[in-house]
Amino acid sequence: MYLDEFVSDFEKNDTQDEVRGCVRFIASLSRVDGLIVMNREFAVRGYGGIIKIKKEPSSVWLAGDTEGSTARLNEIDPSHLGTRHQSMMRICFGRLGSVGFVVSQDGDVRAMMRVENRLIVWEDVKLRLS
Repeated sequence: MYLDEFVSDFEKNDTQDEVRGCVRFIASLSRVDGLIVMNREFAVRGYGGIIKIKKEPSSVWLAGDTEGSTARLNEIDPSHLGTRHQSMMRICFGRLGSVGFVVSQDGDVRAMMRVENRLIVWEDVKLRLS
């Protein structure tokens, strides 16, 4: 049993190291100006991309909780956010099922997704590798 546990722990740690390496590699792609495009399986489909969708979301809402509950939504003016945020809002609104993450230069992370006919933004997303 000891050997099985040792091998299992070793494989778990090895897998965690591989995941960390993949995340670091994907993060390094963000050094190139533009966005990183991934599919549902988180396979990188491209990087350095430019969003050319012009249609603006009909409304943008700030989530007051992790679920994006309707009662806790606050409508916001998207022009108060930068160009990267507005571009990601357009792609998430235009492509149902898309989830976007925008990392600001100061390190803040926002997530966004279209839910019904609203674009919902979650602020202060905490990213962590543990």
